[in-house]
Amino acid sequence: MLDKTRGRIFVFENGRPTFSGAALTGENQSDFLAPDAFTKSFAEQKGLRYKVTPAGRYTVSPGFDHAYGVTLDVNEVQGTDWDIAIHRVWLGAPSEHRDARLRSPGGEDKHITYGCIDVDGSTMEGLLRRLPNADGTPLYILPADERLIMQLFQPSQAARRPPSPDG
Repeated sequence: MLDKTRGRIFVFENGRPTFSGAALTGENQSDFLAPDAFTKSFAEQKGLRYKVTPAGRYTVSPGFDHAYGVTLDVNEVQGTDWDIAIHRVWLGAPSEHRDARLRSPGGEDKHITYGCIDVDGSTMEGLLRRLPNADGTPLYILPADERLIMQLFQPSQAARRPPSPDG
């Protein structure tokens, strides 16, 4: 489970939290991707409106990226040449202070990514040790707007492409 408001990721086993770590999420705190996000390439997604970690129920699968190493790819959020994944923190723009933001105790510092979920190396290792090495491990991303919790997590909701603000 990802609490993007507080910048924390949790692993639950048998209904109990067994692991947690700091996480960075999308700079835009919206709970929904822009309606045209899936039709645009990464290069075409200009501006804050596209830097969203969408809330909802998803599944993750192990993946690999040459820049980040092992990743946990969010299966339902894949664009034309981009996707959202859990991966080691990107440090390519030192002015963003992502490493310091991860260590910050407050949730207000945790919103800086393009939409991916950035974690430090030890958190990534902890996730990989605790999660099954199989496709379809559930990931619940809690909305910043708590009024959306019932809408997003109704029992009949299956893993699917993230909703847009239009429904």
